[in-house]
Amino acid sequence: MQAAVHFKTEKMNTPNCPPGSSQAAAQAANTGFVKNSSGDGIYKEQLIEVVVPGIAVTGQTGTQFNFPDLPQLRYIFLRGLKVYSFNALPTAPSGNGNITLANFKQAFLTLYIADPDNLASQGEYIYRIPLIELNDTVDNAAPLAPYKWEVERFIGQSVVWPKCYITFAVAPANLVNQSVILLCNYRG
Repeated sequence: MQAAVHFKTEKMNTPNCPPGSSQAAAQAANTGFVKNSSGDGIYKEQLIEVVVPGIAVTGQTGTQFNFPDLPQLRYIFLRGLKVYSFNALPTAPSGNGNITLANFKQAFLTLYIADPDNLASQGEYIYRIPLIELNDTVDNAAPLAPYKWEVERFIGQSVVWPKCYITFAVAPANLVNQSVILLCNYRG
């Protein structure tokens, strides 16, 4: 049985130079670092789409859906991860609709990462985190949709994306393809 290990979080430091200075620009160019108004760092970002295939007539009966291979994210260090609800981003880049609010509330994320305490060891060290924990968007159209004030920050874990997956407590029963849409903030 896997033990649930919640991820460590930290505030990202910003360079100590005035915005707009040539030193700040040089640091940003060298590190991929961009300072935002909250003082957290945004390094690089990529949208991730996990497809939940629809099954005509009967609906989807599976409950686990793996991440695709993400070549651009193979050797990166994860700094942040957020998920988009249906009303925040109703359509994925593929044209699939986002998962419904009901399915969103019963979805869990498992990340296969290197152990932060022993980098030679890999496993499901971030195990079944409720997907709603990664939602930082207030949804005025669905006031009962849960959210958090900030995006979760990671400590730079190395992720093996094809071994990561999303699990639903109950089969989503979708008749057409839907997607889970996440935004990965990384360095690497």
